[in-house]
Amino acid sequence: MQRREPKTNRARRVLKTMAPKVEENPKKALFIKGPHSSDLVNKTMQSLYMLKKPHAVQLQKKNEWYPFETTKHLEFLTFKNDTSLFMFGSSQKKRPHSIVIGRMFDFQTLDMLELGVTAFEALSGKSMFTSERPPLFCFLGSDFDTNPQLKHVQNLFLDFFNNGNPKLLNLGTLERVVCVTAKPPTNPTETLEGFQLLFRHYLVEYKQAGSQTPAVKLTLTGPSIDFVVRRTRLADADMFKAACWVPSSTFGKGKKKKNLTTDGLANLRGQIHVGKPDYDTLALRKFKASKVSKRRLKDEARDAKAEGKAREAGEGDEPLAKRPRLGLVHVEGKPIMREKKDHVDRKLIASAPKKKRVKMQL
Repeated sequence: MQRREPKTNRARRVLKTMAPKVEENPKKALFIKGPHSSDLVNKTMQSLYMLKKPHAVQLQKKNEWYPFETTKHLEFLTFKNDTSLFMFGSSQKKRPHSIVIGRMFDFQTLDMLELGVTAFEALSGKSMFTSERPPLFCFLGSDFDTNPQLKHVQNLFLDFFNNGNPKLLNLGTLERVVCVTAKPPTNPTETLEGFQLLFRHYLVEYKQAGSQTPAVKLTLTGPSIDFVVRRTRLADADMFKAACWVPSSTFGKGKKKKNLTTDGLANLRGQIHVGKPDYDTLALRKFKASKVSKRRLKDEARDAKAEGKAREAGEGDEPLAKRPRLGLVHVEGKPIMREKKDHVDRKLIASAPKKKRVKMQL
């Protein structure tokens, strides 16, 4: 389906409501009729429509196409009604009493499952429940754990009837239980063709027992439907992974905080890891004895420079003798005093005796 850029503000607002969100709205289902349908298919779709309400849209007009042949019209109808689930009912001589259940991703067909209705029992008149509350699903059969294709069908049923994806479930308000039982065919194949899916809908009743926990009774109220799997078109791994991606902010996780703990008094404590310190650049207390004279460093640099010039001039490869650090200069074997300019070599300064203060008595 080709998409055009919106030209009006109203169209932009409508597309904004259809854009992906962090917390998605409850998924709606679109119920469509094919070119030919039987009374059994119509009753089955009407019962499933009652279970899906109020997140369901039902179309009465017949459509001259089939989902497994073309998906162009299906994508247009789901986009127009803003629905991500669909159920298509039809009946042919080759495939009588057929129902197709499928999902859409980004208004494109994600997966489809064709089921044949072999037995049906409608809702009884005594079944009073609130359709807005989602039922509890129970899948019976070891094939739901071992067969990967049947796991995909299980995910499809859960996605179709969840009605809001609640995070918490109150057992006191639980009204309905749906059991889906899988029976393998007598001659199993690599596909799901021939598998029987028994759909049963129960009403939960709480009765008083001799303890705080009430006694639970399940009453079969319908609809009770026997399905047979015919054709499947499952999504590939990459597309299914993209459809199941959920931002981490939905779960309240975000970026994981490390080295944080909480003690018994609910105080947050953190652990800090400090690397090995560099003691050469660390600001410690400096003593005068450990200071290096700037004058001494200049003298050593000057001597090294003079030694380099002497080597370039070819005066000799022997290094010049270092100046003595005493207060004497040797000239022709006779020591002569020189002025000490290095601040490390301190001059002796004679200090005059201080006068004592004498207290005068009057």
